[in-house]
Amino acid sequence: MNQKLELEQQNSIHLHSQNSQSQERKKEFDKHQAVVFREKHNLECSQGLRIANQSRKVLIICTGGTISMFPTENGLAVKKGFFEKFLREDSYFCDSDYTYFHSSDGFLITPLTIYQQRIWYKIYELENPIDSTNMNVIYYDQIASIIETNYTLYDSFIILHGTDTMAYTASALSFMLENLSKTVILTGSQIPCSMMRNDGFNNLLCSLTIAGHYTIPEVLVCFNDKLFRGNRCTKMDSSAMDSFDSPNFEPLATFKITIKIKWDKVLKRDPEKKFHVQKNLCDKIAIVKMHPFISSDTLKAILTNKDTKAIIIETYGAGNIPINRPELMQMLQEAYDQGKVIVNLSQCYKSKVESIYETGRALLKVGVLCGWDCTTEAMASKLAYLFSKNDSIENIRKNVQKNLRGELSPPIENDMFEFQQENFIQALNDALQYRTNEKIDILKNLILPNIVCYMSKGGFHQSMQQLKVYGIDFDKGDYDNRTGLHLSAREGQLETVKFLIKECKNINTVDKFGRTALFEAVINRHHDVIVELQRAGGIIQAPKQEITSILMEAIRTGDQELFDLFHLGGLQDWNTFQTVDGRNLGHVAATFRQIEIIRFLKYQCKFRFTDKDRWGKTALDEAKKRDFKEICKLLS
Repeated sequence: MNQKLELEQQNSIHLHSQNSQSQERKKEFDKHQAVVFREKHNLECSQGLRIANQSRKVLIICTGGTISMFPTENGLAVKKGFFEKFLREDSYFCDSDYTYFHSSDGFLITPLTIYQQRIWYKIYELENPIDSTNMNVIYYDQIASIIETNYTLYDSFIILHGTDTMAYTASALSFMLENLSKTVILTGSQIPCSMMRNDGFNNLLCSLTIAGHYTIPEVLVCFNDKLFRGNRCTKMDSSAMDSFDSPNFEPLATFKITIKIKWDKVLKRDPEKKFHVQKNLCDKIAIVKMHPFISSDTLKAILTNKDTKAIIIETYGAGNIPINRPELMQMLQEAYDQGKVIVNLSQCYKSKVESIYETGRALLKVGVLCGWDCTTEAMASKLAYLFSKNDSIENIRKNVQKNLRGELSPPIENDMFEFQQENFIQALNDALQYRTNEKIDILKNLILPNIVCYMSKGGFHQSMQQLKVYGIDFDKGDYDNRTGLHLSAREGQLETVKFLIKECKNINTVDKFGRTALFEAVINRHHDVIVELQRAGGIIQAPKQEITSILMEAIRTGDQELFDLFHLGGLQDWNTFQTVDGRNLGHVAATFRQIEIIRFLKYQCKFRFTDKDRWGKTALDEAKKRDFKEICKLLS
């Protein structure tokens, strides 16, 4: 009896001690949060910085896959609730104190990120995890439906997925999720997060960083410090950590010391169109790989199958097929006549179908469509999507060769112009030869400048050389007064830029928006073009507020490269780029702890860090307030 009473007293003392500790912890936590709130408020008041007013919410859909597996008696397997528990107990993924006091509805909350934000996220586990090798159109509908149901509740979505069919799923979702305005990222791993050495930790953390801070309205794949467009990537290695690659399209982002996003490559969304999910993908798509050992009977069995609606033929090289087998061409023609859609893709890892050889052009004659540089995964998904819309065969064939979601790069414009440019020049010569002076002036002033702009964008400087005989003024611009030099600089057409530098009287012409060609080259990151223009006397000119906003955003994201390019282009008076509150680049760099940018400003630009904002604060004051000792030392 005495032992029982003594035990109850000990438990009471222990409980009281726990409550006291909890209250003390809450006091310290609230005190810390007050400081954080004040700092965040000051940041949000700084004009020129696009900081969200509230933390973003992310839904992580766990479909299965290696990344979420844990050891069991029967080997590695997905266990219900274990992955959420794993993340909850990891300090990188969950601030346990903040989550304890602020979370509701099962949200986990990250620590403060470098952007002074927290990411709220929730785990949604499928009742029956999917081995990615079992993936099919039914599961695609299930995943898409989860996104559709939660679309208005979350800012971004992450899908944990097995690697074997991840490229297929990413491609399928890229077409199913029509008019997407939010970030959807697929990720996984080769080794489970539950193992001490794994790649899942970094893949998920990178995915969460993107989903929690940026809006990239695409379906993406995040793997091994790279962010790919989902319908451009493919699995190329079953055992390496860098198992995914995008053979014909560069990654949209890379994760180094800083995250570098190629915003000029990101798809633009139409805000007027509403989000819609297209379900019930067609599962009657065949894929045939050409090889010397395939018989005509085998091909015939595939091409004449009544259930098959579309066939992808993986051909040799740049889209070639044996033309010494007339029965093969006849079978393809018959399949076309029966209403089947046949697409020609290259079986080479890095290649595109160009039909420049006789063996490739023979396919065009029998109705086989050119798939350009599309991956097999993306084309199969695209065909499944197009057939799900119950459209006419004619429209489906037309849309196969169109770029719907950034899945391919049809070189239609350039190829057609290159092929017909001699005829075009001759036609122009005929038009000018027998015209009055008045009509020639109209042609030169209204039509030719637009033709020059088109040629400049495509890099057709040789054709532009032929236009010189008509006395064309290369300084004239289009409707927005954008000259050929503006457009060639924007597109990185170095040889065309060199040609126009010689031909233009003024290489610093400003367009309707107040921008010079050198500014276009800088913001589009064309190093060689910048060097060429700067050497020829080019200057960076654009509205000061525009340059200020670009530089402030570069600081926020740690984009050191953009600062280097502006410096290479000869940008002057760095201290003059300020927000309406008088906060300059130094203030903001100190606030965001961008020490490399501060070093750059100090040693490369001779920046004055003593300038004060409207509240009388210097960059050093900002660093001291946040106890950024390395910056304080640098600025002292």
